[in-house]
Amino acid sequence: MAAISFPLLQLPNFALNKTLKLMCVVPHLYLSIISKKAKRCITAVNEKPLYVHINKASSISLRLTTKSFQNFEFIITPGQSDLEIRKYITTRPLFNSYLSTNQCVLGVTAKQWIELIAQVFIQDKGVLLKLQNSNKFNIKEIQYYTRELNIVRLKIESSELQDTQLSKMFPKVEELTVTRDKIPSSILSRNFKKLRFDDIKVSLDNILISNCSSFLIFLQTLPDKDLNRFMKLWIKESNPNLKTFEVCFPDYEQTGLDGTILFKGIRCIDSIKHGEVTRKKFKRHDGTTALVSVFASTSFHFCMTVVG
Repeated sequence: MAAISFPLLQLPNFALNKTLKLMCVVPHLYLSIISKKAKRCITAVNEKPLYVHINKASSISLRLTTKSFQNFEFIITPGQSDLEIRKYITTRPLFNSYLSTNQCVLGVTAKQWIELIAQVFIQDKGVLLKLQNSNKFNIKEIQYYTRELNIVRLKIESSELQDTQLSKMFPKVEELTVTRDKIPSSILSRNFKKLRFDDIKVSLDNILISNCSSFLIFLQTLPDKDLNRFMKLWIKESNPNLKTFEVCFPDYEQTGLDGTILFKGIRCIDSIKHGEVTRKKFKRHDGTTALVSVFASTSFHFCMTVVG
């Protein structure tokens, strides 16, 4: 007996595409499971997402926003066939309110759910992967579940993942954030677009050996003599790839900075002070110019930007 074609797929292409665009997330998932043709059509009508955030803790969370689907989250538990879908209510963002539905398809594994969501909704969009308590993870497990994803931004809460593992598991990572742990020294020389350390003590030597375009330090600070030394060494052409350098600390009184040493011995070509913000411009020996903005009041923010 000949197989009966799924009636929806008999519609003309224009009508089919319009019908699919009117559907919500759940029908898109189920249609993609039962029909390869439907999966191709649904993938075609789903434009690349504007935002994708993947969080790996006890479960795997994929949160995305597209032009059609706003603030959806897929929660998958390894070893189970269940899929929880949350639709966050954007009118109440502070309350983190959402509507939830649970789906279970026998025979569909957690990895297959991830692959399906990636193919239909994420496609080849570069995504952010956040690993919480990553030192407790099995390295092979992380690689197993994320293999089909285009990970370009990575946030880890442990340095247990060494640089050799990062290079192998996430070869396309352009932006790396390390939180609340020691600095994996081997990553400093890699050509990241952005390297960020949250609540980690960073030394002047760490900064000088780095090879990234953007270096950010949050929730920690540097002695003013180190910031002064950094600027003087940059003038002498250290850190040739650096475009932005930032230090942010929420409590200025705890920094121990007095403001008199910061620019000592640095010849500035322009200087402006407006309220609590000081801006100074200086050149390095090759003619490249940098603009430094310092905000020092209740909090402390040092930002150096290479402007040309």
